[in-house]
Amino acid sequence: MLSRPLLRAVELVRRHNGYAVPRTGARLHEAVRRSLPERADVELLPGVRTELDLRQPVELQSWWQGGRYEHPTTQRLDDWSATASAFFDIGANYGFFTLRAHHAGCPEVHAFEPNPVLHERLSATVARNGLGGVRCHNLGLGDSPSRLALQVREADLGHSSFGPRTWDDGHTVTVDVVTFDGWRASAGLDLPQEPRWVAKIDVEGYERRVLEGMVEALGAAAFQAVVVELNELTLQSCGTSAADVVSLLAASGYVNVDGGAVPRSGADQRVRNGFFVPAGARDLEVRE
Repeated sequence: MLSRPLLRAVELVRRHNGYAVPRTGARLHEAVRRSLPERADVELLPGVRTELDLRQPVELQSWWQGGRYEHPTTQRLDDWSATASAFFDIGANYGFFTLRAHHAGCPEVHAFEPNPVLHERLSATVARNGLGGVRCHNLGLGDSPSRLALQVREADLGHSSFGPRTWDDGHTVTVDVVTFDGWRASAGLDLPQEPRWVAKIDVEGYERRVLEGMVEALGAAAFQAVVVELNELTLQSCGTSAADVVSLLAASGYVNVDGGAVPRSGADQRVRNGFFVPAGARDLEVRE
């Protein structure tokens, strides 16, 4: 059986290439992907090992691409995490950005993942690697405390959402949802005196609800950067839009450093991440 030797070879290539597989042609990528084992114990980052389900698109792509994943999101978050006092991964999945934030040097990392299966896996990774600065929370975030049905898609857990979804392989899990501001107060986490926090929000259409639940922290300019997925399709399924997200952040004093990268109409369905910083820091330089 060639899958295990192939995995070892790919892992060797990844380590020598900065923990990412070099760019390959589509045919080679597909041939290798089909020959890999379904589950793999890998070194995702130097000294950080985790168990991956390579049938899951998010896990396969982030492991394969490393720093190229969701370009330029990963590079920007690496840079911001290196100077942040706290990182909040909202919709953490298996923990790709959580683990990178810790590796970049952020002393306090909070991962919010409502899916109990993914939460348990990330918690196991944190314990296995002794990542003392990482805290995992089996919670969803929204605009009010509640119990909500998370729509889970087995074939792609990254598409799970609190919004309406219908999949042949789907099921629902009822989870606790809190506001960021309420959670912060109950956790005894003081707002920083200057922008020192970083948040990454990817919750499949629920992004505006998350932001509405963190207006106190946003208004206090606690964040040096807020990265938000702007997907018109998922946002509209939850009754909002990318323009609504941008307006809410603008009202709290945050601007998009990429300017025209926000979808301009409902007809533009491409998925983008918006990179928002306090208005006075709009010229903040980041590495591409």
